[in-house]
Amino acid sequence: MDIDQKFKPDVKSFPATELKSYAEPASPDEMHHGRVYFVLQFMDRDLLVPHLYPLIFLGHDLDVDNRNLRYFQDFESYIAGVRYGSHGEEDSACFHVYGPEDGKHIFDYEYALKGLMSCALTRRNMVDVDQRIRRLAEEAQSGEPKP
Repeated sequence: MDIDQKFKPDVKSFPATELKSYAEPASPDEMHHGRVYFVLQFMDRDLLVPHLYPLIFLGHDLDVDNRNLRYFQDFESYIAGVRYGSHGEEDSACFHVYGPEDGKHIFDYEYALKGLMSCALTRRNMVDVDQRIRRLAEEAQSGEPKP
């Protein structure tokens, strides 16, 4: 048995997928309490450096004084047992609150993955990706675009 045959059961393939040129965030009306959603943001203007992290959807309008808001909690504190409304000052938790038009960077897993795949294809087709990222960092520090 050759090496390819030996490890073939451990190899997974991803089916071909068409990637849209725009993001498809999770619909606020279709979010489910307790479900994990993913924030996908980019650290640079050229969308080359993605930042992905999970949030737990806590629900709509948890504060009776404020309406039309969506509440999320960071994954780490949620799995540690910290809960909105019953957390103390000693609890380390990060809660996120978004209005009806906010949160366009929150995705279901599959759509966050598509955003990352799109980023990967852009990076793959760019010859000088590391140099470009360094230039963007220098521009951000100096406040002036470089040629």
